[in-house]
Amino acid sequence: MFLIQILLPVTHGEVSPASLFHLLREELTTEFGGLTLHSNAPAQGLWDNDGDV
Repeated sequence: MFLIQILLPVTHGEVSPASLFHLLREELTTEFGGLTLHSNAPAQGLWDNDGDV
């Protein structure tokens, strides 16, 4: 298992950061089977429960 941190900006031009974060969460969960988001305490975890991970 590896720990990889991705630091993201809180603003991004004219696009809503919430919509970008949602798309990124979807993509990372699909690609890697899950993620843990440390946006505020406590952490939030997401994972794909299909048994591949």
